[in-house]
Amino acid sequence: ARPALRDWLGHLAAFPERLRGWLDQHKLVLPGTPGGRVPSSGPVSEAAPVGYHQSVMAEEVAYFLAPGPNKLYLDGTLGGGGHTEQLVRAGASVLGLDQDLDAIDYARQRLTEHEDRVAFIHMNFRDYPSLLREVGLEKELDGILLDLGVSSWQLDTADRGFSFSHDGPLDMRMDCSKGMTAADLLAEAPEEEL
Repeated sequence: ARPALRDWLGHLAAFPERLRGWLDQHKLVLPGTPGGRVPSSGPVSEAAPVGYHQSVMAEEVAYFLAPGPNKLYLDGTLGGGGHTEQLVRAGASVLGLDQDLDAIDYARQRLTEHEDRVAFIHMNFRDYPSLLREVGLEKELDGILLDLGVSSWQLDTADRGFSFSHDGPLDMRMDCSKGMTAADLLAEAPEEEL
């Protein structure tokens, strides 16, 4: 039988410095593991209210992915954790990726009772192949889930800059921790580039 996710990830804390650097760079959160970095140790921020996001077709997705004990999935767009919650309730373990730290904070709070089977990873899903190679899981996944798009919370929160109904700064970054805001891009880019 395949080791539990905690066993898979727990041994990573003892890996060489090269992997420790990778974990630190990608802010991998390993519940109960000394090497993990947690983006926020407090409760969900006020920016992530209760009812953060309603996952679309969570039960149907879980049905087709057929989760169960000793199965490992990658949720490349963790968001509010609704799909992941369905997978872990069925006994599966999940590598949950998201580039939005507010989403990770909310999902961590939502999935507290399942934290031994979820790894919260701050990264864009496009980089998941390097994650799997580095930790030796490229042939271990039982499924991958990508729920592409913006969440209702991102659309409804004026500060994110995606809202159609609320005034706010023109940010429009999925990962607010890096990159240029849309306002900066408009102010600095030459007209030809725009």
